[in-house]
Amino acid sequence: MNAIEFAYTGTELPEPARYFPPSRGVYDVGPGLHAFGTDFGNGAADRRVFQIDRDFAAYRQAKCRSRRERLDKYYRIDRYRVEQGETIARFILRHLALDYPTWFGRDGDEKNPILDCRLTGERLYFDAHMRLVRSEGAGDARRPSYVSALDALASQIQEDVAVLSVDGQGQEWACALHVCYPNHWSVEEKIGQSFAAIHEPVAGMQRVTQRGKALTTAMIHKGPYVRFGWGLSSDTRLNHHPVAPAGMDPMEWRGRRFDRRRPQLFLRVERQVIWGFPEVSAALFLIRSYHMDVSHTDRQMRGQLARAVDSMTTEQLEYKGLDRAAIVAYLNR
Repeated sequence: MNAIEFAYTGTELPEPARYFPPSRGVYDVGPGLHAFGTDFGNGAADRRVFQIDRDFAAYRQAKCRSRRERLDKYYRIDRYRVEQGETIARFILRHLALDYPTWFGRDGDEKNPILDCRLTGERLYFDAHMRLVRSEGAGDARRPSYVSALDALASQIQEDVAVLSVDGQGQEWACALHVCYPNHWSVEEKIGQSFAAIHEPVAGMQRVTQRGKALTTAMIHKGPYVRFGWGLSSDTRLNHHPVAPAGMDPMEWRGRRFDRRRPQLFLRVERQVIWGFPEVSAALFLIRSYHMDVSHTDRQMRGQLARAVDSMTTEQLEYKGLDRAAIVAYLNR
């Protein structure tokens, strides 16, 4: 990893937060909305919008790798209004500088704000409407070339970013997606779709998608919320876009190849923060992914996970590409 991707060399970054959604021993795809700031045992991390931790370098490297492959494979906008972009960018800048003053410094003024990103060695310059003017630092010759404020800011954090918009007639759509760590879904397919359409392929989500508009209204006008999703994988790669990069074996890229002879199993957890901005008819979704090596969990946790996998329907197992018998046997060994 080079200094262009990660400039900070200190050791003060905190340990990653730890979440275990299968603790009830049941697989549930319901909304599962918790009030933002709910204590899940991670102290200050549970009260922070963004979670910056010791794994930042790996996340930054993966995000840069995705961008280099082809930016519009991972970043798309559709009718993303200037006022929405300004509001979201100000929110991100404010919380980074407020929660992590050691690593993010705010300079300039309201008309010309500047974000000093000490983890990446970059400085981001914005105009009065939070449009990106320029970026500097971290070896300018090879530094990422950002195309917008959202692209630049999303490249400084460990979360993926999505923005949902609603118009005056109640029509909703994903207006901005900056997702460099997709978990078997494609930005190119989801941009411009409604909440219900985005989640329609997810097995067992029918009762949730039927309430799509009501949920969208709650996300924009109520909250903020945090929710969790989880699945299992045979590797810890963050990027599982359904289309493998050129030269990569598609089956190996897929990452769902549990081998009974050489078992490797990881719990992939998504912490999703949902923050509404009714003044611009938008909701911000932040998706932070974590991996937990199942072999490093205790017997109780493995038992809970085994029961949760066993509770999945055949449709859900097929959607997630899981071999129930093999995985349950491994977990109960």
